[in-house]
Amino acid sequence: MDNEPGQNILQSAQNTRFATMLRYVKDEWNANIDLGLLVRMPMDPFVRIKFDQEYVLGNWTVEQNESLFSYYSLGYGGRYGIAAKRPFADRFEFGVEFGTTYLEVDSETYWRQNFYVNHALSDISKLRYQISYLQEGSRPHAESFLYFLEYQRILHGNWLIGQLKPQVTYERENGYQSEASLTASLEVLLGPGFL
Repeated sequence: MDNEPGQNILQSAQNTRFATMLRYVKDEWNANIDLGLLVRMPMDPFVRIKFDQEYVLGNWTVEQNESLFSYYSLGYGGRYGIAAKRPFADRFEFGVEFGTTYLEVDSETYWRQNFYVNHALSDISKLRYQISYLQEGSRPHAESFLYFLEYQRILHGNWLIGQLKPQVTYERENGYQSEASLTASLEVLLGPGFL
């Protein structure tokens, strides 16, 4: 669910968006294959395939991923990301992520840098504190800056996950004025080892 800032309850309910998705995890390929539907008007079906690689270098874990996707609303595109993370205290982890996404529909490249701390509250719940800087263009220029706190909890087995994320965003098109939002989501994992 993702709502616009400054709305009353009725406006918020009218503009609420939901997504449903099936994920198949193929361990032999280090791949996730997602088929889904963003439930809003018009309906927005999508398909996405993602490949992941992971390397351990001392206390650091370096992850690299590539994905190809097609959304009805966005067309097709691709994404490349690289990340590094390391534990720094009991139940804490620091990480950085750098990614670039290309969307065919507007022939535009988007860049994202994330800095985060993960805090494992228990075996089934965690918090993520994140700051992100977003750019766009073949010669990147600043588009937005955001920060959020995300609470994630395993709700059932190892296949149903709930998330709650309050976020503050500063976008160039709005004169970098702050905009608050709240996102709630449920994730269902399917495949061997999940259901």
